Amino acid sequence: MARPRSNPEDLRVSPLVRQFFHLCEETGENWEQLANRSGISRETYIRWQYNSIPKLDTFEAALNTLGYELTIKKRLSR
Repeated sequence: MARPRSNPEDLRVSPLVRQFFHLCEETGENWEQLANRSGISRETYIRWQYNSIPKLDTFEAALNTLGYELTIKKRLSR
């Protein structure tokens, strides 16, 4: 039986990772489907929810699977 997904708002992770999990929720795919499409193990996705910080290249690959890309933009002056 698959482990249920956590609510992204309840995760103690960086805002970028939380946003990634919001995007995952929108797709409605389970971890197995995302793993098959991305080449990233479902266990990796689960670890990101609880205690692991994604490596930049892996995180970018996961975003690409969802149709997004990681970019850098200049911060607005305060």
